[in-house]
Amino acid sequence: MSCQHCCANASSNIDFDEFVFSDEKLIKRRLEEIVSFGIKEFYFSGGEPLLVENLFDIVKFLKKKKAIVSIATNGFCLNEKIIKKFSKVGVDMLHVSLDGHLPEIHNTLRGGNFFDKIVKNLEIIKKYGIPLRVGCIIWRRNEDFLEEMVKFCANLRIKELRFSWLIKVGRFKENPKIYPKREYSSIIKEIETLKKKYKNKIKLSIHRYFSTRKKRCFANLSWWKKFIFLKFERKLGTLLLDC
Repeated sequence: MSCQHCCANASSNIDFDEFVFSDEKLIKRRLEEIVSFGIKEFYFSGGEPLLVENLFDIVKFLKKKKAIVSIATNGFCLNEKIIKKFSKVGVDMLHVSLDGHLPEIHNTLRGGNFFDKIVKNLEIIKKYGIPLRVGCIIWRRNEDFLEEMVKFCANLRIKELRFSWLIKVGRFKENPKIYPKREYSSIIKEIETLKKKYKNKIKLSIHRYFSTRKKRCFANLSWWKKFIFLKFERKLGTLLLDC
């Protein structure tokens, strides 16, 4: 995908021979160290984590360590074979991105014809009983259709829908027009209302949420604008900071 909001500014033009996850021995050694520190939960996102060929081995390794493992995916790379493998390795949750209740809304943000396949994969995930959460970015094209998105997911019998606020990093800095026109406090108030209205049908949650009661609106959170994304490139041996 070529997501307009990607914080990693991820690209398909990557040399996987030099990608750090290709060194499975190194990864497992580092994971052993992390587990030894007392870390019990792991959340793999991207870019797109399913592009890592040995992801299933990594998940299986962590599950043997009694860790909780969740995968965030764009949903397009999934198919029944892959979903079945996730079920067998015991992944604790799949977080699948869907950014609108209509194909044209989601596909515009993600840069391709993805909507129908993702919805189909959601049904397959439910078939195999893997805990599922749909993630929805709040942006210019869907900010006035939040309830429609809730209804859409409820009709699919999705157990949880998580709304996320955009962060001005990565590719989003090149696409400022996708930012919502509505104020953060207005959108949060609507989601809180929808939580109560649909509490018996679907769980609603909010990523990057701050109480508006204390007037802590994103426009006034200067520290939030200093979000740092770390990307390690083994070939260069450097950390690239996207601030």
